[in-house]
Amino acid sequence: MSLNRTCNSSFWTKEEDKAFENALAVFSGDSDKFMKIAAAVPEKSLQEIIDHYNVLVEDINDIESGKVPLPKYERMQSSSSCRSRLLGAGVERRKGLPWTAEEHR
Repeated sequence: MSLNRTCNSSFWTKEEDKAFENALAVFSGDSDKFMKIAAAVPEKSLQEIIDHYNVLVEDINDIESGKVPLPKYERMQSSSSCRSRLLGAGVERRKGLPWTAEEHR
């Protein structure tokens, strides 16, 4: 995203952006999708909705074309490895006692 585009676009709160995304998911195939999305995000004008959509499309195109590098995540460890690290090495797991019939009521 270019700096000019960022400075010229209006600020979107997390809630407004989420409402936009949800409405876009519902109305993306509709010919009047921008009007419907604008109704779901009443704080924004129709032009702001269209501009926000165009920025999103451009960002997606940049990602898909390789202009934006994907983040390098650390390799995930297995759950048993994480569990042993959380519990500490050499700590024996205690087994719970089953409930009595009285406690189960």
